Amino acid sequence: MLAFSLVPLLPGERFSFVEKPAPLAATFVLLITVSTLWTLGLVVLVNQKLADALKTSKLFLESTLDGLSANIALVEESGGILLVNKAWRDFARANGIDPVRVSEGVNYLRVCGTETEYCAGDAFVFSEGVKSVLNGSKELFVMEYPCHSPSRQRWFMGRVTPFPGDGPKRVVVAHEEITERKLMEIALEKTNKKLEAITNEDGLTKIANRRHFDAVLENECARHARSGAVLSVLLLDIDYFKNFNDTYGHVQGDDCLRSVAQAMARCLKRPTDLAARYGGEEFACLLPETNLLGAVGVAENIRGTIQKLAIEHNKSQVAPVVTVSIGVVSLRCESQTKPDDILRQADALLYQAKEEGRNRVSFRGVPEDAYLGPGDSPVGAVKILWNNASSSGNARLDRQHGQLVDLANALLAGILSGDASFDLRESVVRLLRHVQTHFEDEEHIMREMGYPQAEEHAAEHGRLLQEGWALVRDDDVAGISAVGVLQHIVHGLVMQHMFSEDVKYYSWSRVVT
Repeated sequence: MLAFSLVPLLPGERFSFVEKPAPLAATFVLLITVSTLWTLGLVVLVNQKLADALKTSKLFLESTLDGLSANIALVEESGGILLVNKAWRDFARANGIDPVRVSEGVNYLRVCGTETEYCAGDAFVFSEGVKSVLNGSKELFVMEYPCHSPSRQRWFMGRVTPFPGDGPKRVVVAHEEITERKLMEIALEKTNKKLEAITNEDGLTKIANRRHFDAVLENECARHARSGAVLSVLLLDIDYFKNFNDTYGHVQGDDCLRSVAQAMARCLKRPTDLAARYGGEEFACLLPETNLLGAVGVAENIRGTIQKLAIEHNKSQVAPVVTVSIGVVSLRCESQTKPDDILRQADALLYQAKEEGRNRVSFRGVPEDAYLGPGDSPVGAVKILWNNASSSGNARLDRQHGQLVDLANALLAGILSGDASFDLRESVVRLLRHVQTHFEDEEHIMREMGYPQAEEHAAEHGRLLQEGWALVRDDDVAGISAVGVLQHIVHGLVMQHMFSEDVKYYSWSRVVT
């Protein structure tokens, strides 16, 4: 072995035991070529396997989706539909739509945007929800909506969720019919409303019961404390009702209670007003955002309407028919005002009406109502009281103010009397014409005196007159509102403006002169 190893070192002829190797470069090229071919073959093999796996996965996904009852579509970022399931196509076909129009290759957002039927609004909202999930502003969008067919009512729940993965943004849109649940909800809601009505309704008279009245009063008290508006409450009692029951029996007594309750309820014109049976023969009314004059007007209407029912009551010491006594309180609620305090005030006024002879209205209002007092008629009327402290010192203006008070009191007496022959429109027009002349004279005097707020005061005059004439113009379409006249003309224009705003420049004139 050692000798074989030394042979190449001896001089002379060379010996060759093996072939001469190929050059190194050729060998390298050969290796690279073989490696590349092997790699390409491996890639082709892997890609084939991946394609087969992807095809298998897609088939599995499609078969899974086709097994679901929900209508499902895969939507790409641009809105194009990439994939829909069998339920999606079947739903389109069942509704007379070619499935091709709402399947792969169609822009789902564009389809929603071109919806022209009655559900176009819902389609727009849902398309915006899809966009919000696509752009990442929402992680989930859920919406319930009606989609009724000509033959039956249907409701659906649409749900949009992101499609998982690191590729392009896509979302899964699913629509599932929830008609059965929705119909159950509607039926349950109707049942609950019926139960609530039964719970809140007095069984005998079919108006609200005390429980409901107390709950609404508490809410209105809190709301009026926030708004600063005037809240009015009426408590009324049937005069000598025990004598009625003893004379005519409880069956007729119940009939009387029903008649009184329904007559009272008919006198309340606004949906926010509430009539309730408060207990026994006692009833209550809640009048939100109603000042004292408006409340007294309603109370007088109730009192007169019940008397006109002419329910015989031979044992009454007031009249031969059934009558009621009413206590009215109007106030501005504060954060510490309690409903019980309001009811105590109304109850005290009801007691006062009974003490003063029954079949009348007794009332108390907020500070700006201090110029109101009992009327001259024997039953519950009200009138504006003139106070010399309100004099301006100008003989002409004071005379006009006195005439204005007389006209307002005539208007009040006519409204509260319930006299069918009283011409309300004519009386309002007569008062407004007097007011217009008075305002013109007053503005002239204020400007001559150099009153700094003369123009603001004149602008207020214009607003008050505009509101007043608007009530008369409304009479061309419907009967003029007596309560509107009481609140906007008698209370707002006469009492508040004359007794609150005018005195401001009276005080200023006394200082400068």
